[in-house]
Amino acid sequence: MTLTDHFSKPKSVRGTGKYRSWVWPTSLIVAAALGALVTLVTIWSLGPTSPTVERPSSLQAAFGSNTMQIVDQLGTVDVDVWVKNEGRVTKSVTCAVIVTSGTGQRHHMYRGSAAFTLASLEPHESKHLVEVVTGVYYDGDATGPIGSRPRPIPQYARLGQGSDVECA
Repeated sequence: MTLTDHFSKPKSVRGTGKYRSWVWPTSLIVAAALGALVTLVTIWSLGPTSPTVERPSSLQAAFGSNTMQIVDQLGTVDVDVWVKNEGRVTKSVTCAVIVTSGTGQRHHMYRGSAAFTLASLEPHESKHLVEVVTGVYYDGDATGPIGSRPRPIPQYARLGQGSDVECA
């Protein structure tokens, strides 16, 4: 065979067949990978869904002091509370305050609750206020207010376990 005979032999354009079985699955894998990559890039480039969607934790609330001031024998107490809007939109906020005090063992234990509303709390704004909780009663006498027993009324009572401020 001469050099010119070697070049003049026709060769198969498709190959011998041993590589043909890999072309189809490889093409599918490459196409799927590219599709997944395009989807991920699209989702990532869109960013957060909307600036007005708030997470449940965008409102923070707590007591400003660990005591409540007893105002009168009718069961009125003043409690220091703060509320902060960590979100990106102005909110109307309704909060529930639960107060308990003492251990219940040889100490006065008071319980009561109240709700209040802040009409407008701007983004990243915090408010500190004194909330009046009425109807606080002595635990041993749930039918009567703080002064329903002939005992001296303390000026302050320490907030106990179970005291909480929750806002929505």
